[in-house]
Order: sequence, then structure tokens, then C-alpha cells
Amino acid sequence: MIETRNGVSEALTAFSGAIRSLSRGTALEPVLAELAEAAAQGAGAELAAVWLPDRSGTLVARAVWAV
Repeated sequence: MIETRNGVSEALTAFSGAIRSLSRGTALEPVLAELAEAAAQGAGAELAAVWLPDRSGTLVARAVWAV
């Protein structure tokens, strides 16, 4: 039997919603915020960040979520 963490199904639902938002052309910043929150929920974390490379290749935190 596979054990699941509380919040995983909610996190997957949020990831799915974020993907739909991107496909509709929604602004990137709110979608990144949704992804950070979903990642934290799915991992059972109190903090999550979405890091993306800038034009120089340096990673930059584009969205942060905390409890």
C-alpha cells in the first residue's frame, strides 16, 4: 500500500489549475504563486520557492510561499 501525505490531492488539483491558467495565457506571476503553494502543500512544507533562470542563467526566486 502506498501512503500519501495530507494535502497531496489538493496540491495536484492546484498544479492542474496552474497548468490550465498558463494555457489560457494568464499572467505568469500569479501562476508561479499558485505553483509555490501547491508544491508546499504536496510536500508538507512550511515554505516553498519557485526558482527560474534569468537572462544570464542565474537562478532567481520568482515566487515564495510560506505558512
